[in-house]
Amino acid sequence: MLERMLDLRPAISKMLRSEKKLELLSLSNGNWTVLKRLKDILECFVSATTRLSGSRYPTLYLQLPYYAVLLKRLAQEHAKEREKSPDSSLTTALFESWNLLNRYWTNTDDFIAVS
Repeated sequence: MLERMLDLRPAISKMLRSEKKLELLSLSNGNWTVLKRLKDILECFVSATTRLSGSRYPTLYLQLPYYAVLLKRLAQEHAKEREKSPDSSLTTALFESWNLLNRYWTNTDDFIAVS
């Protein structure tokens, strides 16, 4: 959805500028930059979700490696964003996302594997 919105940026911007009452909804260059960053960050989740949604084969064994990849990616993105803008909403969201996923990750220590 974000990818499509970014593709349609010129048309969306033109439409929002075309009527006075829509001008308040216009997105700044900064808003578009944040949307692009979000799209890039969320791509790893799309990939993981698609891979783990297989209905013809078991995918439970793949979850932990994907958690590790997602945790690493969130940590990297958070570090980049914190360096650029420490107080931004995106910095906070990345930190909170990492915390939540890490909590799930640490809960896996409570499970016993049986083969």
